[in-house]
Amino acid sequence: MYKFLCIEEAASGDRFFENSDRNIQRLAHGALVRCQPPNSSDWYYEDVLALIDFASVELEKGAENSACWWQGAIQDGTVEDNEKNRAACTPDGVIAMEGEDTVLDDWLARDIGPDWEKLAAISPRLGSIQVLAAHALRKIDEAAFAAKQGDGRRSIELMAIAAGSMGSCTFFTGWETGIAAEKMQRRAHSKKGADIANLPMTNLREWVVEQYKSKSFPSPYRASFLLAPLAIEKASFFKTAISEQRAQTTIYEWLLADRKLTSATGR
Repeated sequence: MYKFLCIEEAASGDRFFENSDRNIQRLAHGALVRCQPPNSSDWYYEDVLALIDFASVELEKGAENSACWWQGAIQDGTVEDNEKNRAACTPDGVIAMEGEDTVLDDWLARDIGPDWEKLAAISPRLGSIQVLAAHALRKIDEAAFAAKQGDGRRSIELMAIAAGSMGSCTFFTGWETGIAAEKMQRRAHSKKGADIANLPMTNLREWVVEQYKSKSFPSPYRASFLLAPLAIEKASFFKTAISEQRAQTTIYEWLLADRKLTSATGR
């Protein structure tokens, strides 16, 4: 089980980074709060450590899965066979190219692969948000230790990874809030006119989601890069248009939104 390098356990389980910079203390506290499952009164220090271990194992599995996908994609011509893509054919290469936070985020976007039963054994209310927060907490701890050892460069690198994971937490939290708000708005107002106006883009969005589900993509993130040029070309068929500059980001958001909707209706 992971052992904190700069976090000290207290009787309350709430004394963290006592000898660290105040900014690091605040960041650590924010990550710790995000680790806790919603509406949970039985959450303990040991649960945080178990969640960090879970995140570490799933990161390794995600990197291995992505490396295998890149190997196959190069072999079958899905992506170009060049030095940059070949570098992603190993777990370390994937992490070096995309970053731990992105690799873990992508892996957790899969319904099949992550050990969801093991996560539920820690607490049935845990999900991707808490796993990403736990990963961030570990990186903040490692960053604090690196700073304590005088390795400022490594501390900055680790804090950047932590920031990426916390950003993903915020992103997913925003989606949950947005979906809930949208449901309330639909109940309060008629959306018939809006549906008609948005129908072309809705059709394109559904086409993109169908393409994603019909092919073997390793994750929504990587799929968004491959589907973006196809969606730009297909948009005219649905009598709409999608920004070339934002196509990848838009498609990634569509795929994540579909994932959240699927999760809400049952994995």
